[in-house]
Amino acid sequence: MKNLELYKWQEEALQAWKDNNYQGVIEAVTGSGKTRVAHRAILTHLPLGYKICILVPSVDLQRQWYDDLKKIICVYEYDITLLGGGSDWSSVIAHNWRVLIAVVKSASNRELFPGKKALLIADECHHYGAPAFQAALKEDFSRRLGLTATYERSDDGLERFLNPYFTKVCYQLNYEKALQEGVIAHFKLAFIRVSLSEDERYGYKLSEDQCKIYKTELVKRGVTEEPFGIFMKEVAKLCNGFFRNTRLSKTDERIGLAKSYLHFFAEKRALLANASQKFRILSRLSSIIKEADRTILFSQTKESAQKAVAVLKNNSINANVINSDMNKWERKEILADFEEGDTEAVAAPILLDEGINVPSADLAIILSSNRNKRQMIQRMGRVIRIKEDGRLARIVILVAENTFEDPELGAHEAFLEDIIEVADDIQYFDEDDIQKITEYLNTY
Repeated sequence: MKNLELYKWQEEALQAWKDNNYQGVIEAVTGSGKTRVAHRAILTHLPLGYKICILVPSVDLQRQWYDDLKKIICVYEYDITLLGGGSDWSSVIAHNWRVLIAVVKSASNRELFPGKKALLIADECHHYGAPAFQAALKEDFSRRLGLTATYERSDDGLERFLNPYFTKVCYQLNYEKALQEGVIAHFKLAFIRVSLSEDERYGYKLSEDQCKIYKTELVKRGVTEEPFGIFMKEVAKLCNGFFRNTRLSKTDERIGLAKSYLHFFAEKRALLANASQKFRILSRLSSIIKEADRTILFSQTKESAQKAVAVLKNNSINANVINSDMNKWERKEILADFEEGDTEAVAAPILLDEGINVPSADLAIILSSNRNKRQMIQRMGRVIRIKEDGRLARIVILVAENTFEDPELGAHEAFLEDIIEVADDIQYFDEDDIQKITEYLNTY
């Protein structure tokens, strides 16, 4: 097995976890290397006879863990077993596993029988506060390590499930400390406010008005109005016929109201994702993209990702879409070309937001965004890894003015609170300021 060198913060995090009786959550900004802490924990526990279970939210992340572990532990001495993603449960039992990488959905439906000496590593552990996944947090595991970039949820999952299981956040690495320790790159942000066309403004207002009507009716019927995240959670559950863990009659009017609200909310988001002026601005940013050391574009829909790639190709930029419709081999090939520099830009609808390793880039362009702090932190993490030449990471956020994307109307407030004191610079531009935007982004 390899002897992994750790940054100072990683040693501190591991010690804090040990001091908390080998239980707790490590919260560290995306791109800072929190997975390496777990790797060290695995290497120290295996020789002691511990069984190791790594809990992951997706098959893609399961494969990533598998590939990483093959490099750091001897596969002949410690076989790595998979649960979920098409693996056969009977083979898991037959292996009498020592190292198990389990997709949470599958682990929730199985008894793992780890024995008395067992360590659970819960990657992206904020996911497991959902009632459907809570069963994966087996009491058999005496040692428990959670990893996350943002230990928060919009429901009561932390209080009900995660905190009782992990006890607390035992170590936290924020942007300020990560920069001080030199584990992430310095960065700057440019917010570009774009206008909607007359038709787009009209369509947005229609959807917004309908959302207000249905939200008012839902609140009258007991749905939590604020914070917005709790409201959306309850609306989503209503669509599935539940309200606060109570199954509703199929004729309950709240179900229809919730479905109508989400319909118009989706209309509103799709309209902003495909706002025509965003793609015109993207075309005018092509010279910056050409000079960048790879660019990642984040969109909200597959359609907008495809439009973005078409715009870049029209400007002689080799770009590709990567989305969930592709099989793992197609995605792997595109990311390999991106790493080699043969592909200059990739555009992805949500898929690259969380967990998956992406080749380093120094420019991110966010075509559509929302108030989700975790999503913004994950997206930043794709470009704030240390650059060999020490250059800044640059993040461009396109926002439709006078909509829920607009920072002047409160969008990104929680996210900005985290970064406003640590970013090298944050500037706001109008859509006509292309020359100023270019000068700003090209100044390191």
